[in-house]
Amino acid sequence: EVALVINKNALFNAKIGTDDENNNVLPSQIVTVKEVIYADDKDVPVADSSSEISYTDIADVEWAQKAILELSATGVLNGKGDGIFAPNDYIKREEMVKVLVNAFKIDIPEERNTGFFDVVPGAWYEKYIAAGVDTGAVKGISEEYFGVGEYVTRQDMVLLAYRFAKLAGINFTNCEQTDIFIDKAA
Repeated sequence: EVALVINKNALFNAKIGTDDENNNVLPSQIVTVKEVIYADDKDVPVADSSSEISYTDIADVEWAQKAILELSATGVLNGKGDGIFAPNDYIKREEMVKVLVNAFKIDIPEERNTGFFDVVPGAWYEKYIAAGVDTGAVKGISEEYFGVGEYVTRQDMVLLAYRFAKLAGINFTNCEQTDIFIDKAA
């Protein structure tokens, strides 16, 4: 069972993460941590870890607390250290890949060659990017560059989540199609 729940509000609800004057959700907007991991109580997996996880900075995101704690306890997410989760921080591309690799339990390759110039060998994110590249789910912003340090956009988040879900055998053929994006091609 996959332990990641993508917040449908981050993708489809104009009240979260909107920056334009008409309250529209734009696929190119940058995504925050809390927008990715929110889930209704019924959607949150039960942690099989007995360790106590706590963060000092999630009181103002009460609606996401259970998801944050459960996904942290299962190892899908981790905070910044010292009891800090930083739910309002933007997510970088390498951080999103780490979440997806952990959520979908992708094997980390022993030999790592991502093929990207900006992925530093031995950096904390290298193994996650390598795992994603090995599956074919992770692509760079170009043939040579992954985009380390760049923030993930909604369109990147959806594409990455979709590719990982397809790898896991999740079928999307019965999903309802929506036409609510203002920048949808005519």
